[in-house]
Amino acid sequence: MATVEGDLRFLDRPGGPVDPGWVVVGLVPRTKAIAVSGPGASAAPLVIVTRTEVFHVDLEAVPLGRPVVLANEGPLAHKLFSASLGSPRSVDLPPGTRSLPIELPAVGPIRFYCSLHADETFVLFAAGVRHVQVVSSGGGFRLGSVAAGRYTLTVWGDRVSGPVREVVVDGYSRMLEPVWIDPDLLRPADRPPAGTRSEPLR
Repeated sequence: MATVEGDLRFLDRPGGPVDPGWVVVGLVPRTKAIAVSGPGASAAPLVIVTRTEVFHVDLEAVPLGRPVVLANEGPLAHKLFSASLGSPRSVDLPPGTRSLPIELPAVGPIRFYCSLHADETFVLFAAGVRHVQVVSSGGGFRLGSVAAGRYTLTVWGDRVSGPVREVVVDGYSRMLEPVWIDPDLLRPADRPPAGTRSEPLR
């Protein structure tokens, strides 16, 4: 299987470092055959764990077909819920417990809240694709075990979203695919997070 690697890069602009907010990078298959290849619903769950009094985790990108398990290893009980979930919409998590596997039905950012603690909230990004990763402005990404085929390298985020370029994967090489972003095209930081609709990277 191939590997697609890269990082976020910004066109030169005076004014210092650029903060793109949270960014998720993924490969969107161009053909149905590769869209359904790879691990499906039988994949091992992605376990989201808190070990503190607050159920707060960093943004996680959840690949297509991978369920999520919420685990409470902290000292307080939590009652987590999201309007984006199907039925049931809430999960009771006393200390030392885990939820049943949760299938994320939507594509895009899914925000969770706690009805027991008003200031608790976190976001999971349901990607709708097999190969996806959260990447910071100063970090890189590595999408491994990519089957041969044609993909669209795509970004989603709270300040920038859209297709980057088409990528042809041979199934065995290591490919370098940096993502260039024009800082002048970033959405204002106070705009709502990106959803399922993509906007082009000009």
